[in-house]
Amino acid sequence: MMWRAYVLTAKNVLDQAKMEIEKYKEKVESKQIPDEIKTLNAIPALFEMKQCNDDTALERFVKSDTKSPLNLYYTAIAYEKKGDNENVSELFEMIRNWNANRFNFALVRNCAIEKLK
Repeated sequence: MMWRAYVLTAKNVLDQAKMEIEKYKEKVESKQIPDEIKTLNAIPALFEMKQCNDDTALERFVKSDTKSPLNLYYTAIAYEKKGDNENVSELFEMIRNWNANRFNFALVRNCAIEKLK
């Protein structure tokens, strides 16, 4: 359910994504597992960013898993859209210097390095 919501959001199928996010939200809120709640914040943050609601997206990204390079990358992109180059550079540097072998790190490392050039 989580990945379906994420993929729909990433592909800009926002009407369907919104429905999937709501279903996922109900499931997560019923269990109250902290890590799932962090993930729950990340997907709507990306959704808000896709709708150009960058301030709302940033508020949600702060509540997401801030140890996720993928979330840090999207947070940097939201800051970039707002013109906040200081935060952009800091976040891309964090990703470039990441020291953990995670799948989502592999997805964004080269993109972050390219953005730093």
